[in-house]
Amino acid sequence: MWQRAGYEALIAMSGELKSPGGKSCWKGTVQGKGSNYGYAGSIVNYQETVNQALDAATRQLVSSQSFRDALCHCGE
Repeated sequence: MWQRAGYEALIAMSGELKSPGGKSCWKGTVQGKGSNYGYAGSIVNYQETVNQALDAATRQLVSSQSFRDALCHCGE
């Protein structure tokens, strides 16, 4: 008999983009959520859920116009 379980993860990451000279070009926080369903206690299900949350947070960061603008102009 196998027991099924739902998995959910929420990750928040704060970061700062600095120029080579140390000037702060961007500061912000992004979040990502992940969810999964599978066998209870499965290491793979835990890993997949956390990875989904990390992927979602990363997508939010790179889709942020303010981050992209700062990335392009940080060394100026």
